Amino acid sequence: MKYSKSNHEKTIIKNESILFIIVWFLIQVFSSHCYPQQLLHKVSGLDIYDDHIHNIYSSDSILYVLRADWDNRNGFSTNIYNIANLSKPYLIGRQHKDTFEGESEFQDRIVFIKDSDFQHPFFTVLSEDGTETIHTFWYPNKVIESDSIFFEFRSFDPEIRIHQALTPTVFQQNQNYSLSISNPVFTGFTLIGDIIYLTTKNCGLVLLYVVDINSIKELPSPIAGENLVRIISDNNKAWIEKDSGEIIELDVSNPRQPEIIRIISDTNFHLTGFWSDDAFYLKGEKNIIILDSNFNLEKIVTLRKPDFVDSFVKKDSTLFVSTNYGVDIYNLADEQCKRLSRIGKSTDEPFHFEKHDNLLYIANTADGLTIIDVTNARMPRLLSNYYLNGTSRDIKISGDYAYIADHVNGLVILDISQPEKPKWVSSLNIYDGVKSIDLHEEILFLSAASDGGSVYAIDISDKSMPELIHRQNLVPTNPWMSWFSNDNILFAGGYIWCYFEDYPLFSLEYNSVNGFIPKAQFGDSPYTGWGFGSEIKAFENLLYFLTESGIRIIDMNTLEYVIEKPGFAGGSLWGPWPQSVALQGDTLFISQSYQVGGGIEAYNMTEPANPIQTEEYLYYDFQSSEIIFEDDYLYMLMPAGIQIYSTQIVLKIDEKNKSHEPGAFYLYQNYPNPFNPQTSFRFSIPNSGRVTLRIFDIQGRQVATIVDADKPAGEYVVTWNGMDRFGNNATTGIYLYQTQFDEHIRTEKMILVK
Repeated sequence: MKYSKSNHEKTIIKNESILFIIVWFLIQVFSSHCYPQQLLHKVSGLDIYDDHIHNIYSSDSILYVLRADWDNRNGFSTNIYNIANLSKPYLIGRQHKDTFEGESEFQDRIVFIKDSDFQHPFFTVLSEDGTETIHTFWYPNKVIESDSIFFEFRSFDPEIRIHQALTPTVFQQNQNYSLSISNPVFTGFTLIGDIIYLTTKNCGLVLLYVVDINSIKELPSPIAGENLVRIISDNNKAWIEKDSGEIIELDVSNPRQPEIIRIISDTNFHLTGFWSDDAFYLKGEKNIIILDSNFNLEKIVTLRKPDFVDSFVKKDSTLFVSTNYGVDIYNLADEQCKRLSRIGKSTDEPFHFEKHDNLLYIANTADGLTIIDVTNARMPRLLSNYYLNGTSRDIKISGDYAYIADHVNGLVILDISQPEKPKWVSSLNIYDGVKSIDLHEEILFLSAASDGGSVYAIDISDKSMPELIHRQNLVPTNPWMSWFSNDNILFAGGYIWCYFEDYPLFSLEYNSVNGFIPKAQFGDSPYTGWGFGSEIKAFENLLYFLTESGIRIIDMNTLEYVIEKPGFAGGSLWGPWPQSVALQGDTLFISQSYQVGGGIEAYNMTEPANPIQTEEYLYYDFQSSEIIFEDDYLYMLMPAGIQIYSTQIVLKIDEKNKSHEPGAFYLYQNYPNPFNPQTSFRFSIPNSGRVTLRIFDIQGRQVATIVDADKPAGEYVVTWNGMDRFGNNATTGIYLYQTQFDEHIRTEKMILVK
């Protein structure tokens, strides 16, 4: 019998033919070299700070820091620090990374995560080496491990789930144990010997005998029906806090038969902490309180301006405290509990940086001075951190010396002739609190605002003994100016330019005999209404003055405005705020801040009085502090470190990738291609190293990051689900995927068809 196609089948074939022609056409377009049209392209970044550090634990001379990942925004990693020298801890590796988000903490290999979208907690268990997740517990209140047995507690289930690790990577749920009490609300959990102690909000203390997981027994409890909120313990005692504030002390030397020793009232302390070496270490509002066994105050560890404390651990006479400002290390043997050093920083702490030769010098309040080697801009390398127990706000480099404006220490001079090992030279205490610095020949100019807006001239002809020679007060004392505003000072065009908060911009002449001589003032007295100033920068004869209300341009030859208020690239105190500018030829790059992030604008400045915007925003997730342009690269100081962009084409298809040599770095064509909605990527690396795999659209804008991790040698397959980094579905079109391994880069093309 002759076979004939129906009209419906013919329609399907016709549609498939049309789709094939469209795909064929795209592939033909695709076969030629593809250059992105966007002006700036990200080429690399270096995450040198630990933003959103959540918890820590230590072992021997190693400190493990669990941190949220700003670069990925949906991950965490374990950074590993060598703390053999507590005054100079340094990063030695990153152990783990995965796709989780929210508050986190360690209990050995058990990591607690709170999902920020659904507010549901879950626990994940890491492998012994911390390189992968081997099991996840969803929505429990607590997970406790004992000899490869995991006890899972859930407040909304009156039961305990018991799991056993059959192998290092295989878990089995053995059983569920139902409690005899109804609807318990768990508030605290601890394991003492073979007894689990559970505190509850509504049912007092529950004791569970768990030596045999197949025959768990509830034991008589000395505390029934009480509202209990916390518990801490050691091998012989346990302390339980009631919601009334009273503390019950138990003798647990026989954990199966605990006895109440005493009830302590009016302590004014919460049992948020631990017991160690016959003392309580408890978390206060912004400090750590150390009490003896009778709850008498022994010491207070005063923390440096944290908004909150995440966690803290003690090792010998050293206390490690994780706050939103990083991990601070304190010496408990010292009477004043002196802070030895800090690891990490918060999002508002990077201030200014300079580039000299192939090195970036960053002044930041977490580490003092950070030096980064950008000889290969695509592979920046952290050289050193020189810790200063202050708040470094600005930096100037000249020859073999770094001059740092430190809000606490005043002027600090470091020898940087060996960038890997900066050395202390001298300092000069300035009471007012220094925030900005510039240099002309052998005179340093500094600005400070703690005692009114003042400028200083310091003779540094003898680096070992800097000498204050002139001081000029320009504006009256204002308590808000001490910490919350950025002072700015710059020597350019033969003048000193300085600005304090919302006061006018001053132009001063200087000579060694008469000191500072006022020359001009820009803006009305006493207040301009321009808002805080973020930067003063000069290019040739033009001065760019950045405030909350936009950018003003001044001709330094005539001391007249080129652009007056409201300026450009802003114009509103509540709108985008220009942070920093950089000039390349006639193109001015402007770093803008927003409430939810930032962006780069580009303007053609052929006619400085008439800036013309040349491209759309290059948006990024976080506010930058400063930008520098040099040798076709834009260096951007970000909350977590640096990012480097280039005007060079970086997504050109690499023909060298077409011939695959055994044992070489190689990126295969994605499969399927064209695809909808997901596709897989395969790549191989010859040895261990850092690997990134990113997706770009045809304009060179980054769409998603698929891989950003240290990998051992081998071949890998990863999948993209067609979603961009904001969780939106990518549209139909041509995309490029780029893999970078060490200094090697491979780029291929693909088509998404919907």
